[in-house]
Amino acid sequence: RVLFRSLAQQGQFQEAIQHLLPLTQKFPRSQEVWSAVGRVYYRQGDYARGAEALERAISIDPDDPKLHFQLKQCYQRLQRVADARREESIGQYHKERRWEGATVREYLRLNPSMQTQIRSIPVLPLRKE
Repeated sequence: RVLFRSLAQQGQFQEAIQHLLPLTQKFPRSQEVWSAVGRVYYRQGDYARGAEALERAISIDPDDPKLHFQLKQCYQRLQRVADARREESIGQYHKERRWEGATVREYLRLNPSMQTQIRSIPVLPLRKE
């Protein structure tokens, strides 16, 4: 992780990709690996490949708002306006949902007697379990 990040920061994108692509074969269900590939392609200016890698990362973890933000950036560069807007909306939804969950958890921690009184509204995740 540190190696390819360092290479990308130094502008050595091809070298970073050469280290990352074998990891996509070894860990094909790793959201982190696909996200890193997408970020390196984006920084290299290869927005189409960056979008493909980030789409793969989102297929693994569709609830991560950072991935949707990064994919939105690729789509903007590719002038895919409708896709960029969709990713922005999805990312914002997940970001707000995480914030709401943290707020409720903190409230319940400070007010333990409320735990029996609160009934949560079920929210179904986008990922298939």
